[in-house]
Amino acid sequence: MSNEKKTKKNIVKSIKPVRNINEKPKVPKVKDAGKKYIEFLTRLEASGICNMYSAAPFLVQEFPELDVVKAQHILLNWLDQKNITIKNGGSGIKK
Repeated sequence: MSNEKKTKKNIVKSIKPVRNINEKPKVPKVKDAGKKYIEFLTRLEASGICNMYSAAPFLVQEFPELDVVKAQHILLNWLDQKNITIKNGGSGIKK
């Protein structure tokens, strides 16, 4: 039985986490995300085709180099930046 426990312990020790749980994932900021993504999101919003909270699949479809996770990060940063602009008295829309 002690060999079994030791083996389980060794197996658990040998498992390496993908990333540290306390470490925030690296997310590109809006200004670093690429002007093309920002312009696309702005045009998509103006078109009214979709609710912007569900725009990540549109980013992936338009830009095949993005996966869903990266597209969601870009979208969330874009939404955050837009929200900050509105809170500071701007419209959130660059003219």
